[in-house]
Amino acid sequence: MQVKLVAALTLVVVATTVPLMAQREATPQTDLRLQSAALALINDPRPLTPAEVKGVLSAAFAAMRGKTFRVTFPAQATVAEKQIVPDERGRLRYYRTTYEDLEVIEDHTNLAAVTCDGRRLGGTLYIEYGRQGSGKWDVSAYPENDWHSMYRYFDIFDEPLESGGFSNIDEHLSRALVGPTENDRKIDPDFGAPPNVKHVLWLDVRTLLPVRWEMVVDGEPTEIALQFVHDPSLALRPPKGVKTPTCIN
Repeated sequence: MQVKLVAALTLVVVATTVPLMAQREATPQTDLRLQSAALALINDPRPLTPAEVKGVLSAAFAAMRGKTFRVTFPAQATVAEKQIVPDERGRLRYYRTTYEDLEVIEDHTNLAAVTCDGRRLGGTLYIEYGRQGSGKWDVSAYPENDWHSMYRYFDIFDEPLESGGFSNIDEHLSRALVGPTENDRKIDPDFGAPPNVKHVLWLDVRTLLPVRWEMVVDGEPTEIALQFVHDPSLALRPPKGVKTPTCIN
């Protein structure tokens, strides 16, 4: 058993160093082995090494990619539920929200944001579809850096993460991945060091799917949090039959 576990852990660590193209060409059998190895890691109560955390996160990205999640704001009951589909990097690909009879769907394309005369705007292109009731869809395109529809939970993926403890969240046994925020690296000359602010992402230890993301200050959870529930009955995609813009007017 120990030999098998060591081999599995080695597979995860090696996978994090494989070129991106090679990872995209991985077979379903390879994906299953990587997921199995990552599950062994996330359930291991010892602190994980940085390479092992990367392996777990890579497997979590593969597990959540293309799935639709209902997203709620635990401390803000009046905020309407959102729906999202993460891409292969755990970041938003599709996003849907409703307000009364207004429905909005966003496509975060990860393509370069350019004007229709070819000028680069910086950031990436996202496309917004909106309609009232069952009316006609209106379509607009924007640069991604103008987007603020919900908490940017995915910023945690740009930080060096550490493994944390275990907790039961909404009947999901979960493990924390903890990362610093930008404030951790700034010291104001007038006020000294800021509070100890962390991002925390909780992953289900049986599926590697996200359960909760939250901001923690001095070890205490804050009201800045998102709850994720995978809903297999949903298939969020842009509306059909609508012309998709490739540039920004």
